[in-house]
Amino acid sequence: NEGGNFTNQQLIESRGPFDIITWNLPYLSPVKGDEEKLGPLEDAGLVDTQENNGWGVALLQSLTKESDLLKPGGAIYLLHTNNERGNLLQSRWRAAGWATRISSELQFDDGERLTCFAAWKPHEKAARQSHDVLDSTNQYLMETDLPIGSMVTAKQQLAGRGQRKRVWDTNEGDFAGSWVLDPELMECGPGMMQLDAGVAVIDAICASQDIPLPSAHWTNCNPFSNHNLSIHWPNDVWADSGKLAGCLIEGRQTGKHQKVVLGIGLNLGIPNTEDYPSTGLSDITNSVTLEGFTDLIDTAVSSQFETGILIPPRPNQKNAVWALMTNHLSRGLSLKQDAEKLTVTSISKAGELICHDGRKRRIISDSYNLIWN
Repeated sequence: NEGGNFTNQQLIESRGPFDIITWNLPYLSPVKGDEEKLGPLEDAGLVDTQENNGWGVALLQSLTKESDLLKPGGAIYLLHTNNERGNLLQSRWRAAGWATRISSELQFDDGERLTCFAAWKPHEKAARQSHDVLDSTNQYLMETDLPIGSMVTAKQQLAGRGQRKRVWDTNEGDFAGSWVLDPELMECGPGMMQLDAGVAVIDAICASQDIPLPSAHWTNCNPFSNHNLSIHWPNDVWADSGKLAGCLIEGRQTGKHQKVVLGIGLNLGIPNTEDYPSTGLSDITNSVTLEGFTDLIDTAVSSQFETGILIPPRPNQKNAVWALMTNHLSRGLSLKQDAEKLTVTSISKAGELICHDGRKRRIISDSYNLIWN
């Protein structure tokens, strides 16, 4: 359908369920007051006349009411412009429980940007488990035979760990969860995957607050500017007051069988630790519960990593990752390796730090003996 002259009821009465639904959304916002109007035909086809949040959200509401419109494994493709409604569209679909991923974009000289993104139900064929206590959610998935996309969470971890087996404490009410990922994703390197997982964490927080997603476009990468959400290389998410979340990719090879697991830990409350500066999501917003964040992060992880016949290939998130990293670097942080000061200039496709020591370029793939200050 193109334009806004197709009612929700007509969609519901169509011959579903469908493998694919495509929706070419009207590009123009409704005119206000005495602004010049288009002719009747142009107005019907080009202006988003739907009240409230527009036709993109109207379709979402129809799918919520009529859950059999889309077949299991199906996908919806929406085309929109970068007006206010368009910029918020992926965030609103995420908040409603749909994974989203950009399929293609077209940028015009006048600043307009057309975006086509896919939406699907996350991890439909996967398991989802919640435990009161586990040693480690990553370890649990490594030792079980759950399908790709499966998520396991624990209210308490007895032996949670982060990078280089550092202890990760999970306090009551915090999030600790892990997912089984497609091993073929490791082609881009575990370093970049951990950074992409950091984008997923910030996406989930943005979706909870009806804010445009960093993964939707790098210009959205300064959400909650007063809290300065950022990615701290190689695998952490920080706010101004300290570390908020950590992401860890682990792999195991047994014969020809490879398993890849992503673990994410996020503080919802303010941690009681003096080992490093830390903060909790409650310092940014009090409107997100553990259950709500669990749904949002599962959707965000699916949006970053899930693969499927009708799901677009994973886009390169390097620009978004770098923009979120500069939120952290712009605070005047310097990097030292073996007491030598380095300037961070970029990241590689594999998620390595590209630095300069004043004489030559260096590529750093390991955080060992690095000091940020």
